Amino acid sequence: MGEFQDAIPILQHIQKDPKHRIPASIYLGRAFLSAGFADEAVDTLKAVIDEYPGRGDERSIQMFYWYARALEEKKDNDPAIKAYSQVAQWNLTTATCKCASNGCAVRQRESFLTRFLSRNGRCVPMCGRAQASPGFQRLAG
Repeated sequence: MGEFQDAIPILQHIQKDPKHRIPASIYLGRAFLSAGFADEAVDTLKAVIDEYPGRGDERSIQMFYWYARALEEKKDNDPAIKAYSQVAQWNLTTATCKCASNGCAVRQRESFLTRFLSRNGRCVPMCGRAQASPGFQRLAG
């Protein structure tokens, strides 16, 4: 935790440079979250999401994912699910199904959503052998 707290003032300084503002803001939000400052992480990531013009590229996916993680940490579940759902819409085609119970061998690039769903005991059904859970269907639908 100390390393993240040490990084915060450095990232805040870097964030002032327009050339590095977007990536520094993403890292700053992550540092706040890792240091246990979920409110600051939400505020930082929301501000950079509002400022960033792109949608669906790797950078915006990272912003929305870390924003959802920060919301989840705050137990603000409805907005977190909405942000995770946005990540899924942009990134679901690169998800991984890792269902050891059904022998699934599909190993595509792991998406951010896969981590969230796997952590909650669900599997992203990419291979056709896995069954979508009601939670996944709610998120995907």
